[in-house]
Amino acid sequence: MKKHGTLFFLVVFTAVMALLVGVYWQEIERSVDAKDTFALGGTKMKYRETLKVLLWKGYIPDTVHKKIQQELNINIEVTTFDSDAEFKKHLNLHGNDDKNPNDPEIPFDIIMPTDYMVLSLAEKGLIEKINYDKIPNYRNIAMNLRRQDFARSLFDYSVPYIYGSLGIGYNYWEIGNIVFNWKMLFEPQSNTSLKGLIAISPDARISLGIALLAMGKSPNSRDQDEVQQAGEYLKTAIAKYDIRMMNSGMGDMLASQDLLLTMAWSGEIAEALNEDPDVSGINSLAAKIVRFSLPDEGALVYFDALAIPKTSTRQELALEYINCLLDPFMSADVTNYSYFATVNQQAEPYVKTEIVNGPAYFLPTTSGPVFIRQYLGDDEKIYDTVWRDVMRFYFEHLRKQNYYKTERSQHQLWKF
Repeated sequence: MKKHGTLFFLVVFTAVMALLVGVYWQEIERSVDAKDTFALGGTKMKYRETLKVLLWKGYIPDTVHKKIQQELNINIEVTTFDSDAEFKKHLNLHGNDDKNPNDPEIPFDIIMPTDYMVLSLAEKGLIEKINYDKIPNYRNIAMNLRRQDFARSLFDYSVPYIYGSLGIGYNYWEIGNIVFNWKMLFEPQSNTSLKGLIAISPDARISLGIALLAMGKSPNSRDQDEVQQAGEYLKTAIAKYDIRMMNSGMGDMLASQDLLLTMAWSGEIAEALNEDPDVSGINSLAAKIVRFSLPDEGALVYFDALAIPKTSTRQELALEYINCLLDPFMSADVTNYSYFATVNQQAEPYVKTEIVNGPAYFLPTTSGPVFIRQYLGDDEKIYDTVWRDVMRFYFEHLRKQNYYKTERSQHQLWKF
């Protein structure tokens, strides 16, 4: 009888507890409101805020954002872009002649402009000054970078986060000699045919700037005649070598030998050199054939920075987000994932040795001039106008190439 009584009690107790738990979870479900969102990875959670960020593609992995979500109890909505032109579209900016008299509503709390774009946005009154009192991890940024004249102007309205150099990537086996100057990109001295195997950036300020350097001029020239000459110089090279326009992927194409000579970001070459060998063995070959050089005429250094739009209603939270990204372990995770150098000096001990000692951390020596793209105000229109002419020529050249290839293939088919 005692055993049966105990068993009956346990059954009743279990049933009551199940009922209570069911009621409890029903109440939780009823309390879920519009602020409940899905975290990165699909787990449903309740957060105090949602932070909307606009970042360069391929920089910050989901794993880092998941850590920040947990630390700050926030949801992070990530949008990425792959060019300055795409960045402007996300911000509802249309061309350099747009003074934005009505201050467009920027739909993000954190944005990641490139160096000269920071100064453009600041001039237009679209981003806030940075309150470094709210970013204690700011002290982790390398002092030698903070003291650079070319970087100092960025720190008022942004926090530089990723940096590197624009140089020349090349196939050592095919090109042979080390490429020491920008002119070699447009007038290569090689016994190898390079038609269709050279690439430059589709960004006006980058490619016209490099053409200006090859001509012995400043990449920030405000002289209309000089910029027009640079445009003609590019058109001549495009016609002679069937030069391609590429935003990214140049490192991988050097490794696969689909390119032999290209403008390249230091981090992109570092990634091509350090990727795990794939089935085809392409990446294992990259370390033997891919090289990177910083040209003698002058190196272009870039910074991609974190900034806060004035229209953001979560500016305090945005500062917390930036502070988290400047944690040494977070910064190291970003660099180990992206292969682009971090400004965080305290992170270097946790960055893979092959990255720290490779192209990602290459910076120009003091022996040559160092440039950063400057915001040129109304003179940006000079570059836009010349670049439109270059791109018209480029697409017309492509059209003629395709027409010739089609005619040739049809002719060969007729002969067959």
